Amino acid sequence: MSDDTVESNTQAGTESPDSSAAATTAEGVAATESVLENLEEMHGGGAPGETPESEEAEAAPEKHIPAEVLADPVAASKIVEAIIFIEGTVTLRKLHRILSIDTDAIRAIIRAINERHAASGGLEIIEIGDSVRMIAAQSIFPHLSKVYGKKKKTTLSRTILQALAIIAYKQPVTKAEIDDVRQADSAKQLRYLMEEGFVEFKGRKDILNKPQTYGTTDLFLIHFGLASLDDLPKLRELKELEFNRAD
Repeated sequence: MSDDTVESNTQAGTESPDSSAAATTAEGVAATESVLENLEEMHGGGAPGETPESEEAEAAPEKHIPAEVLADPVAASKIVEAIIFIEGTVTLRKLHRILSIDTDAIRAIIRAINERHAASGGLEIIEIGDSVRMIAAQSIFPHLSKVYGKKKKTTLSRTILQALAIIAYKQPVTKAEIDDVRQADSAKQLRYLMEEGFVEFKGRKDILNKPQTYGTTDLFLIHFGLASLDDLPKLRELKELEFNRAD
């Protein structure tokens, strides 16, 4: 990705927030960064490059499973389970297109699969953002960790984690806003986060020069073990979290 894809200059004409709002933002971003650090230690490992399917893949036509096959609950359960196993991570929208059934019905099938696995299996299907994926059942994590230990994971540097925390907390956010909170240029950090699939373009802000805005992706949720952005701490909870700002 070229440097041109990341705007490197603070946008002129934007007003600085008042001191109270700035303090609240700094506190919220800082606490979010602290939470992400802890989450990365516990859950990090979604390999960069293992990105959700692209928009091009989403747009590609799929063949459908015949409705008469899915009418059998046992067959439907096996088919959904096999699709998720093959795909690794698959959006509910793609499952809907393949199966031609609504997302509530898909979730009901997934619940049935998980109930079956809870009784006699070692896997479970979890929902992350708009996608689902199959993982080892959390109930057997303690036993597996004795054999395999912590799996190798990508460790994000302090400055990259700081930029990611700002984006997660304030999204959609412009590069100028990220730079303002960090008091440093964030072009390098943004470029890395976009190349690795943690961050993506979200549109343009309706201000002077219409700068691009950024937000997190499903891969971000997977890497940090989050089901959705709602799992990040709320503002009232952030004030209770301790954070030591990097020099």
